[in-house]
Amino acid sequence: MSRKLAGALGLVVMAVLVGSIGLQSTPAGAALPTRPGAFGLVSSADGKAAPLGAGTATPTGCSPWQLVMGASPEPDNTNLYGVSALSATDIWAAGNYFTSDGYSQTLIEHWDGTAWSVVPSPNPGAHNNWLFGIAATSANNAWAVGWKASTSIQQPLFLHWNGSEWTEADTTIARPRVVLLGISALSASDIWAVGVSCESALCNRRITVALHYDGTSWSVVDSTSPGTFDNNFNAVKAVSSNDVWAVGEACVTNGCASSQSLIEHWDGTAWTVSTSPSPGSVRSVLASVDAVVGDAWAVGQACSDALCTAGQSVALHWNGTAWAAVSTPNPGTLDTHLNAVTIAAPGDVWAVGSQTSDGTNYTNALLHWNGSAWSALSVGGPGSVDNDLRALARLAPNDIWAVGDSSDGTIEHSQVQHYTGPCGASTATPTTTATVAAQTGTPTGTRTANPTFTGTLTPTATQTAIRTVTSTATATPCAVTFTDVHPTDYFYVPVLYLACHGVISGYGDEIFRPYNDTTRGQLAKIVVLAEGWPLYTPQSPTFTDVPTSQTFYPYIETAYSRNIISGYSDGTFRPGSNVTRGQLSKIIVLARQWALYTPPAPTFRDVAPGNPFYSFIETAYNRAIISGYTCGTGCLEFRPGNNATRGQISKIVYLAITRP
Repeated sequence: MSRKLAGALGLVVMAVLVGSIGLQSTPAGAALPTRPGAFGLVSSADGKAAPLGAGTATPTGCSPWQLVMGASPEPDNTNLYGVSALSATDIWAAGNYFTSDGYSQTLIEHWDGTAWSVVPSPNPGAHNNWLFGIAATSANNAWAVGWKASTSIQQPLFLHWNGSEWTEADTTIARPRVVLLGISALSASDIWAVGVSCESALCNRRITVALHYDGTSWSVVDSTSPGTFDNNFNAVKAVSSNDVWAVGEACVTNGCASSQSLIEHWDGTAWTVSTSPSPGSVRSVLASVDAVVGDAWAVGQACSDALCTAGQSVALHWNGTAWAAVSTPNPGTLDTHLNAVTIAAPGDVWAVGSQTSDGTNYTNALLHWNGSAWSALSVGGPGSVDNDLRALARLAPNDIWAVGDSSDGTIEHSQVQHYTGPCGASTATPTTTATVAAQTGTPTGTRTANPTFTGTLTPTATQTAIRTVTSTATATPCAVTFTDVHPTDYFYVPVLYLACHGVISGYGDEIFRPYNDTTRGQLAKIVVLAEGWPLYTPQSPTFTDVPTSQTFYPYIETAYSRNIISGYSDGTFRPGSNVTRGQLSKIIVLARQWALYTPPAPTFRDVAPGNPFYSFIETAYNRAIISGYTCGTGCLEFRPGNNATRGQISKIVYLAITRP
């Protein structure tokens, strides 16, 4: 059996629900390994988890991925399974470490832009505590999930960050046993966690579990478990409140000697099975999923035997209609498995895991999709015997973090890799800013709550940007080109991305005119298309100046039905008026359903708490999608009435729909 089977992919995670930890005997008497662990856990006679070692190759030549030292000091025998990135100075990673007596304890580390540090975290289970996923929505709100055990019964573990400390959340789940393996957050009040639980107290059958957090409490949301025997979710990705994917494994024989890939989708009402290929001749397991509107990837491993002693990498692609298997390289001739995937941009996808050609030494597996094919990169790690990358988080196409672990054969330590762009490419990114002044109306609704993304609006060349999150000029694999949009432009990637996805278009002379102002009608259309909302076209128009024959009629009515825009007191919408910086902030915040952030003291001197856009501007600024202008020492202005250009809005919308 591959020692990577249990620790890296979680191919048979259901076994962890029986017994204290480690191996359990199935009715047929076959031993199944646990999911958690450093390079695969084994179980000792007293039920304690014992870590193993495993392998790496030394990188040669240039590598776009660079090793970043982990936290120092850091406990021995550490493993990182999850990572979440809010900004270049605010990144979380979660996992576990082993005590001298062999029990597992939670491990949470934080990157402040300069160094990683260990942040104290609770260990409520008297024996074992594990963390497998982490998701942050703001600087003062993050969740980490896993499981805890004081006896032989596993219970779900929820840890919460309030901006100053991690504490255990008091949560009761109406399932006999629950192990949580993945988490995805849209906002502080819309979070999903998935894993596996027992169908009954005897745990004769394991089923998928999906939990939802509404800002107040966690609750079980019924999911489908199509496998004749055991089922589990390994990962989840929420794109919007009605577009969530979960992936894992469905077993068709007792003891999971044979299985199929499992993909389920949440449409805002129910979880349903999405038909997916199962490339493995005996077992097919999916470990990770990432998605944007109309585009998703799931990765894992295909096995030719029940214990996966020989496995191959698997990548499945969703094109908006169906899932299909896409051929992937297998640099490890004996075993190559993928643990995580992230969509950096259209035609720009990364997947990571581990590989071996001898079953003893394991190196990092790192694959890249360029829009037409997957290729393998040689990216070494610090371990002389073992390296495994287990999770990915992206801030921008050229700013991606991977975490995992490595070993010298005796002690494991965390492994952190950082991608900052192709070899020889400049990492400098040009930026610009929106200039936008108030109209008397408030063109938005009252809905509050949800997702996250980072970006920037920075000032013109003669002013100083205060908060900046950059994007990088990466080619988009489609035929769309504009003569006035160049790779050096800060909006290059966003414009091509949105154009390739049918969200925006140019003019007949193949120009985009990125510096033109954007109207309210145009913004309504862009947001509706980017969100992928079905068009709503009532027979009678809502606004007196937007008849059914008006170009933007279906988009304005759809946006209005979603409560992200409203009209003026005279019954008009004014679709030809330029959208302002304040209005833009509100529309984006409502469309993405972010929880409002309202600090007691204003950030900008020209946006006081009484301003109708105050909470939306502060929320947008807190999410780093807009910036202010300097007006003297310690002084910032937002200028909420300035007009937003097509290039600027393209960047903001792009970041909104592509950020994890």
